[in-house]
Amino acid sequence: TGVQTCALPISGHQTLDLLRSHAGETSAWALGIAVVLLSPLVEEIVWRGAVQQALKALGFPRLAAIATTASLFALIHWSAVPPDARRSALPALALLGVTLGWLMERCGRIAAPWAAHAAFNLANLLLFSMLPG
Repeated sequence: TGVQTCALPISGHQTLDLLRSHAGETSAWALGIAVVLLSPLVEEIVWRGAVQQALKALGFPRLAAIATTASLFALIHWSAVPPDARRSALPALALLGVTLGWLMERCGRIAAPWAAHAAFNLANLLLFSMLPG
């Protein structure tokens, strides 16, 4: 009687919904490759390679540069995350950003956060492909 239900989106990302709607098409494979390899490369060049390094050059301590970059990284994904999922997705994206920032600092090369970001996107794609519907 007083029980409310909420309809959650099947995915937490518009791109995953697009891939689902075009599954089996060549364009879906191309988009999948872009999601797994190209997007993480571009994002890591921008966020860890440019923004994080610029913040450090401006005098931000390493941890502050990582945290600031991670927060901006999460916020830039705001429009891609459905409103009902933002409460959980944005902190998770910030945590991912911190991890990627730490990898950049630890390894000193973009390759490490790029590989981790690509693995994260691939895992999401594979898990998403197992959902019914």
